[in-house]
Amino acid sequence: MSLSTTHAQNILKAVYQATSYSVSTLYMSLHTADPGSTGASEVTDAAYVRVNVTGLFATLSGTSVSNSAQLLFQFMTTGFTATHFGFWDALAGTWIDGFALGSSLVVPAGDRPYFNTGDLTISAS
Repeated sequence: MSLSTTHAQNILKAVYQATSYSVSTLYMSLHTADPGSTGASEVTDAAYVRVNVTGLFATLSGTSVSNSAQLLFQFMTTGFTATHFGFWDALAGTWIDGFALGSSLVVPAGDRPYFNTGDLTISAS
């Protein structure tokens, strides 16, 4: 995981200082390298747009959560290979966290990146 400083601080405040914290909207991004703690290396295709995935990671099992619906991106104009995905609190918002894909996602020009239900699992452990 690559928690942003802001997100990590908000979690710590919620747990240890009894403050309220929630993310009301959630957008997913694709990255061509490790996004680190800032959301770096996001795909730059002219047609690329982050996808609103609010409420679509509803399948909880133990300390893991998976996407409970198919996630679709726009058709791309150029090809790229995504190695990571991440989350933002708005379309042009603050970076939350990032994760490595189980295997690289090769997206040729003209294709539409997607993840089927259950393809992405995020574990807290």
